[in-house]
Amino acid sequence: MNNDNLTTRTDDRIARALKLPRGAEFHRCALQVNPFGYGSKFRGQNSAIDARMHAKSIVKKAVDIGITVLAITNHNDVSGIAPFRAAAAGSRITIFPGFELHTSEGIHILCIYPSNTTEEKLGRFLGEFRIRETGPSSKLSTQSFDEVLENVRDQGGITIAAHVTTDRGLFRVLDGQARINTWRDSNLLAIQIPGPVGDLPQNVRQIVENKNPEYRRDHPVS
Repeated sequence: MNNDNLTTRTDDRIARALKLPRGAEFHRCALQVNPFGYGSKFRGQNSAIDARMHAKSIVKKAVDIGITVLAITNHNDVSGIAPFRAAAAGSRITIFPGFELHTSEGIHILCIYPSNTTEEKLGRFLGEFRIRETGPSSKLSTQSFDEVLENVRDQGGITIAAHVTTDRGLFRVLDGQARINTWRDSNLLAIQIPGPVGDLPQNVRQIVENKNPEYRRDHPVS
């Protein structure tokens, strides 16, 4: 083999390797962004802008403060995602689509899917939880919290327990062994809390910091 060709091929491989990320990449994320209409439907807030301008303003703010990931969720609805995708086109913002469910117990849970998931497929996923009406609503799913966790995983998504310490949150709705079992479910990947861990009530903080033996979660060994 010609030494010059070998050197060129080696140099090419080195050049490609140098372009690879140097270890883990960290992103600043906002994983519960509400689309246009959420405020008026669920909070009684009126807005003078439209869905397109609402999405553009949020994407611009995200860019300004260094957020690179937005997950768009609304209660039982997937129709507000398209404006965010349009607003983020050409930017460094990645949009993850999804929806927020009310489980059969009344717990709020965010269901988030890969960025290339179409709205048609999202609608089918939502229908699998017996939510088939168009438009946002507060209708309960027929599935329990644990069932939602498992089914979203099978659909290729991830789940986040929303506002766990407030109304309709995991720690407010469940107690006893039911709460322990749900907390330790390996399909529960994340929770949403209102501020720093240090500000949580002591009993909840012990659970979140994995210091309560009854609630202890095993971490995978790498």
